[in-house]
Amino acid sequence: AATGEADQVVLAGHFRVTVSADGTTAERVDALAQSFVVTSSKGSRLPEGAEPVALYFNQIVSNKLVETLIYTANLAKKPIYVATPDRKMSVVGVGEMRVDTSKASDKSAAGAARQATGR
Repeated sequence: AATGEADQVVLAGHFRVTVSADGTTAERVDALAQSFVVTSSKGSRLPEGAEPVALYFNQIVSNKLVETLIYTANLAKKPIYVATPDRKMSVVGVGEMRVDTSKASDKSAAGAARQATGR
């Protein structure tokens, strides 16, 4: 998904469409989120000259990460920290998707994401 704005990133709101073997019929449509989440990759609330090092959000639809996060992290060129209903924090980045074990008190992108998401 895209918005038409160069600095915006769609984190949630995607659909998975299953098509027939011959590619002519949509057989099933699955929502991969319960809402539409768009954020800025530029960090509009940051101090002048600061650049964001990661993106984060709460995924409420499932404890399992949706596959669109890999594409989105590559597109944004930033890791995405994802809090899930089971209270775990995962990180999706270029070439990685793993559960993060840092603490909210850590002085890191993961620590900041844990503070922001309450995880």
